[in-house]
Amino acid sequence: MKDFTFLLILSISISFSNILPAQNPIPNNDFENWSGNTPVDWDSSNESILGIDFTCVTRETNDPQNGQYSAKVQSVSHDIIFVGTVTMPGILTLGNVIIDIVNQTGTVVGGVPVDGYPKFLKGYFKYQPALGDSCIIGIGLTRWNGTNTDTIAYSYTKFGSNITNWQEFTLPVQYETFVEPDTMNIMFISSNIETGVVTGGSTLWVDNLWIEFSQVAVNDLGVNKRVYVYETADGNFITLNTREQILKADLYNINGFLLKTINATINYNPNIRISDLPSGIYLLRVLFPDGGSKTVKFRRI
Repeated sequence: MKDFTFLLILSISISFSNILPAQNPIPNNDFENWSGNTPVDWDSSNESILGIDFTCVTRETNDPQNGQYSAKVQSVSHDIIFVGTVTMPGILTLGNVIIDIVNQTGTVVGGVPVDGYPKFLKGYFKYQPALGDSCIIGIGLTRWNGTNTDTIAYSYTKFGSNITNWQEFTLPVQYETFVEPDTMNIMFISSNIETGVVTGGSTLWVDNLWIEFSQVAVNDLGVNKRVYVYETADGNFITLNTREQILKADLYNINGFLLKTINATINYNPNIRISDLPSGIYLLRVLFPDGGSKTVKFRRI
């Protein structure tokens, strides 16, 4: 059996947009609009290889989570003369799927414009794996720097259980750099292509997607990992998460003026209110009883 191996490369030829962060930047997020077997504004691994059609993504009318339709994403196998059995993973993406028939590989590139800092990708899915397979749900954020594309964030998760009823998923976005992205790609893959083996028959259904945006973008300036900084769910505070005692935390504006001091000799994971701060860049310096310190830079959006 031959499998197509996909290299998940996120690149972009589109930059800038006028989409507001308060809006859902995912086009056709509920999969109500279709062109043939592919939802409008999305691309898929529906391909014809040596005259054989691999229809991996189709419009599902049975039991949608919202509206009239959902997207059905399935790993499909066909026998090709002189080649043998070829299995194509089902891929649904906001980018473009590019198939290299000669080398039997594929790439996913591109995406759609986005403003702000996506915090979570959320939506609903069902999954029926074949032979211990698992599906992949992923999101990638990039920015064009004038010469090439920088990866700003990339997160994915895998599910291997048989899920027959709609289940909500939440995928946190993990940022690699303190830069606002201009492009977003979302991918759903019916098989775990990381294993190098695609299992025919594995089927993923997705519907009703949305993005939640962050009010804080954190840039970790320290090389040690004694403390991590997270935004609380309501967006009103940041939490200092550590396994050891914190002596205090000083909050400065970008000009170096001290704004707040949090004494944390009792609380290992103190919260600092940020809802009263104007938009801008801030520095948070955390001091430890042993004299060590850590500085974290964040932007209040």
